[in-house]
Amino acid sequence: MRGRRTGRAIALGAVAGATLLGLAAAQSEAGRSLLSDAGLAAPQEGYTALAFARPAELPATPAAGAAIPVGFTVANREGAARAYAWRVVEDPPGGEPAVLARGRLPVADGATAAARTRVRPSCDGPRTRVSVALDDPARRIGFWVTCSAGAAP
Repeated sequence: MRGRRTGRAIALGAVAGATLLGLAAAQSEAGRSLLSDAGLAAPQEGYTALAFARPAELPATPAAGAAIPVGFTVANREGAARAYAWRVVEDPPGGEPAVLARGRLPVADGATAAARTRVRPSCDGPRTRVSVALDDPARRIGFWVTCSAGAAP
Protein backbone atom coordinates (compact mmCIF):
# COMPACT_ATOMS: atom_id res chain seq x y z
CA MET A 1 0.00 0.00 0.00
CA ARG A 2 2.81 2.33 0.92
CA GLY A 3 4.60 1.60 -2.37
CA ARG A 4 1.52 2.59 -4.36
CA ARG A 5 1.30 5.93 -2.58
CA THR A 6 4.94 6.63 -3.23
CA GLY A 7 4.51 5.70 -6.90
CA ARG A 8 1.46 7.95 -7.22
CA ALA A 9 3.28 10.82 -5.54
CA ILE A 10 6.22 10.43 -7.92
CA ALA A 11 3.90 10.26 -10.94
CA LEU A 12 1.94 13.31 -9.74
CA GLY A 13 5.20 15.21 -9.15
CA ALA A 14 6.43 14.28 -12.64
CA VAL A 15 3.17 15.47 -14.23
CA ALA A 16 3.26 18.72 -12.25
CA GLY A 17 6.90 19.28 -13.18
CA ALA A 18 6.24 18.60 -16.87
CA THR A 19 3.28 20.98 -16.77
CA LEU A 20 5.39 23.75 -15.23
CA LEU A 21 8.16 23.21 -17.79
CA GLY A 22 5.58 23.35 -20.60
CA LEU A 23 4.12 26.58 -19.27
CA ALA A 24 7.57 28.12 -18.93
CA ALA A 25 8.48 27.10 -22.50
CA ALA A 26 5.21 28.55 -23.81
CA GLN A 27 6.23 31.96 -22.43
CA SER A 28 9.36 32.08 -24.59
CA GLU A 29 9.36 33.44 -28.15
CA ALA A 30 10.11 29.95 -29.53
CA GLY A 31 7.35 28.41 -27.42
CA ARG A 32 4.76 30.97 -28.53
CA SER A 33 5.79 30.46 -32.15
CA LEU A 34 5.47 26.67 -31.81
CA LEU A 35 2.03 26.95 -30.18
CA SER A 36 0.91 29.44 -32.85
CA ASP A 37 2.14 27.17 -35.67
CA ALA A 38 0.24 24.26 -34.10
CA GLY A 39 -2.95 26.35 -33.96
CA LEU A 40 -2.99 26.25 -30.16
CA ALA A 41 -2.40 29.98 -29.64
CA ALA A 42 -3.26 33.14 -31.51
CA PRO A 43 -0.33 34.85 -33.23
CA GLN A 44 1.04 37.85 -31.37
CA GLU A 45 -0.70 41.06 -32.43
CA GLY A 46 1.49 43.84 -33.82
CA TYR A 47 1.58 47.40 -32.58
CA THR A 48 3.03 50.86 -33.19
CA ALA A 49 4.31 53.04 -30.34
CA LEU A 50 4.62 56.84 -30.59
CA ALA A 51 6.60 58.82 -27.99
CA PHE A 52 8.38 62.13 -27.56
CA ALA A 53 12.14 61.69 -28.01
CA ARG A 54 13.03 63.94 -25.06
CA PRO A 55 9.85 64.87 -23.18
CA ALA A 56 11.73 66.85 -20.52
CA GLU A 57 13.06 69.18 -23.24
CA LEU A 58 9.67 70.11 -24.72
CA PRO A 59 9.21 73.87 -24.31
CA ALA A 60 6.49 74.87 -21.86
CA THR A 61 6.73 78.62 -22.46
CA PRO A 62 8.48 79.52 -25.72
CA ALA A 63 9.61 83.04 -26.53
CA ALA A 64 7.10 85.15 -28.45
CA GLY A 65 7.01 84.05 -32.10
CA ALA A 66 9.78 81.48 -31.62
CA ALA A 67 9.89 78.18 -33.46
CA ILE A 68 9.80 75.28 -31.02
CA PRO A 69 11.51 71.91 -31.54
CA VAL A 70 9.34 68.79 -31.57
CA GLY A 71 11.17 65.46 -31.62
CA PHE A 72 9.43 62.09 -31.53
CA THR A 73 10.04 58.40 -32.11
CA VAL A 74 7.98 55.70 -33.78
CA ALA A 75 8.52 52.05 -32.82
CA ASN A 76 7.26 49.59 -35.46
CA ARG A 77 6.22 46.17 -34.15
CA GLU A 78 3.58 45.60 -36.85
CA GLY A 79 5.27 42.64 -38.55
CA ALA A 80 6.42 44.50 -41.69
CA ALA A 81 8.29 47.66 -42.68
CA ARG A 82 6.08 50.75 -42.85
CA ALA A 83 6.23 54.40 -43.86
CA TYR A 84 4.26 56.37 -41.27
CA ALA A 85 2.51 59.59 -42.28
CA TRP A 86 2.84 62.05 -39.39
CA ARG A 87 1.73 65.60 -38.68
CA VAL A 88 2.26 68.17 -35.94
CA VAL A 89 -1.00 69.92 -35.08
CA GLU A 90 -1.84 72.94 -32.94
CA ASP A 91 -5.08 72.34 -30.99
CA PRO A 92 -6.04 75.60 -29.28
CA PRO A 93 -8.83 75.28 -26.68
CA GLY A 94 -12.08 76.26 -28.39
CA GLY A 95 -10.31 76.90 -31.71
CA GLU A 96 -9.75 75.10 -34.97
CA PRO A 97 -6.83 72.67 -35.21
CA ALA A 98 -4.06 73.74 -37.59
CA VAL A 99 -1.42 71.51 -39.18
CA LEU A 100 2.00 73.03 -38.48
CA ALA A 101 4.20 70.35 -40.11
CA ARG A 102 3.87 66.97 -41.82
CA GLY A 103 6.02 64.23 -43.25
CA ARG A 104 6.64 60.52 -43.71
CA LEU A 105 8.90 58.36 -41.59
CA PRO A 106 10.03 54.95 -42.91
CA VAL A 107 10.56 52.40 -40.13
CA ALA A 108 11.78 48.82 -40.58
CA ASP A 109 9.90 46.05 -38.77
CA GLY A 110 11.16 45.74 -35.21
CA ALA A 111 12.96 49.09 -35.41
CA THR A 112 12.47 52.54 -33.91
CA ALA A 113 13.04 55.72 -35.93
CA ALA A 114 13.17 59.35 -34.86
CA ALA A 115 11.94 62.56 -36.49
CA ARG A 116 12.50 66.16 -35.48
CA THR A 117 10.91 69.35 -36.75
CA ARG A 118 10.43 72.94 -35.64
CA VAL A 119 6.99 74.59 -35.55
CA ARG A 120 5.56 78.03 -34.73
CA PRO A 121 2.25 77.79 -32.87
CA SER A 122 -0.03 80.77 -33.50
CA CYS A 123 -0.70 81.19 -29.76
CA ASP A 124 -3.99 83.00 -30.27
CA GLY A 125 -4.88 82.41 -26.61
CA PRO A 126 -3.13 82.02 -23.27
CA ARG A 127 -2.19 78.42 -24.03
CA THR A 128 -2.37 75.89 -26.84
CA ARG A 129 -1.81 72.17 -27.28
CA VAL A 130 0.79 70.90 -29.74
CA SER A 131 0.24 67.29 -30.83
CA VAL A 132 2.06 64.75 -32.97
CA ALA A 133 -0.32 62.42 -34.80
CA LEU A 134 0.02 59.32 -36.96
CA ASP A 135 -2.76 58.51 -39.41
CA ASP A 136 -2.48 54.72 -39.70
CA PRO A 137 -2.59 53.34 -37.14
CA ALA A 138 -4.16 56.29 -35.36
CA ARG A 139 -1.83 57.44 -32.57
CA ARG A 140 -1.55 60.87 -30.94
CA ILE A 141 0.60 62.46 -28.24
CA GLY A 142 0.70 66.10 -27.17
CA PHE A 143 1.90 68.75 -24.76
CA TRP A 144 0.64 72.14 -23.58
CA VAL A 145 2.41 75.37 -24.44
CA THR A 146 1.82 78.52 -22.36
CA CYS A 147 1.83 81.44 -24.78
CA SER A 148 3.55 84.67 -23.86
CA ALA A 149 1.76 87.93 -24.67
CA GLY A 150 2.01 88.80 -28.34
CA ALA A 151 3.41 85.38 -29.27
CA ALA A 152 1.77 85.28 -32.67
CA PRO A 153 4.27 86.31 -35.37
